[in-house]
Formats: sequence, C-alpha cells, structure tokens
Amino acid sequence: MGPYSERGRAKRPASAHVLGPLLTPRAALVVAFALLAAPAPALAHGGGGASLIVPIDHINPGEGFPVIAADFGPQSAVTFSIVATERSAALGSATAGPDGHFDAHFDLPADFPLGYADLVARADDGSQTDVYVLVGPATNATPPRPRRVSWWQDPSVLLLGLVVLVGSVVTAAALVQARRRERATAQQRSVSRSGRGSARPPRAW
Repeated sequence: MGPYSERGRAKRPASAHVLGPLLTPRAALVVAFALLAAPAPALAHGGGGASLIVPIDHINPGEGFPVIAADFGPQSAVTFSIVATERSAALGSATAGPDGHFDAHFDLPADFPLGYADLVARADDGSQTDVYVLVGPATNATPPRPRRVSWWQDPSVLLLGLVVLVGSVVTAAALVQARRRERATAQQRSVSRSGRGSARPPRAW
C-alpha cells in the first residue's frame, strides 16, 4: 500500500478544505491590513470618545462663542478649527484638565460664510472630534443640518471591504488549485514508484 493510498486515511471535513486556505499567512496579512486601514474613532482616557458642545443655537461672524469639551486626553493640547465649504479657519487651542474636560472661548472671523460649518478639535494625544455649528441666524434660506455618515456606511470603507473580500477569495482559490496540483503530482510519483517495483524480475536462487 503506497504512502498516498486513500484507504485507511481519515477524511477531512469539508470545512477544512475551505478554512485551510483562508487561514494562511497571506490571507491573515490581508485581513490585518483591512483592520488597520479601516477608520475608527480615536478614544480618549477611559475608552470614551471625545465630545464637543456649543451651548448656543448659532454663531455670528465676528463674535465669540463658548465651547464645552469632554473626554480628551488628560492635560492634552487641543487645537480647534472651523471648516465650511467655501472656507476654513484656525481658531486657537486649549489645554484639557486632568479629567480631560475643559471650557474654551473662541472668536469667529468676521468674514466667515453663513450656514453650517464643522467645528473640529484635535488633541496632541490622537483623540479628536467635531460638531456642526450654524454660522448666522437660521432663515428660510438656511440649508438643513448636514447628516453624518457612519464609518461602516462610508463608500471608501465599503470599497475597501469589497477589495479585501475579493482578494481573500482569489487567494483561497489559488491556494486550493496549488494544493490539488501538488497532490496530483505526489500521487503520480507514488504510482510510478509502485509500477517500477512490480516490474522487477524475480531474483534467481
């Protein structure tokens, strides 16, 4: 009985033929790249996400406005900016307290355009957050507040997931074909060796 005989060999479950190629170093590298590339919110101390509150209904250009911040890194330096479609402006910075909370006050440039803008806060420890604010009083011409898109609904994230999925399937299929070719080659060698052994003439006594 050759070493590659199917008799007496325990059959592998069907799932092993699928999971085996998927759990390879190459596939694991692809999955790890996807996890690292997928965007995720930065976390401040205690695992909570940083947050901002502007406790007024709108901000007038050329005037100041208060900001309440929470859950940034302890004693972190936080830089603020405001971003609109037509313009963006740096507002200044503040330092978080030992608990990551602080109050701040900034002045909006007098020529900043009216409408909704994004108030962005970035800390030197990597934590960040943003909130929409209305510049100027609300009127009938004021557009609705922009809707935020969750990271799993972001088209770039969906495209990345599709690329990873297709790459994993292609890699798995290629590995399955390679293993089948290796097994076929090994079986052919085994049959060839068996044929050579049986073709030997009997030894004369």
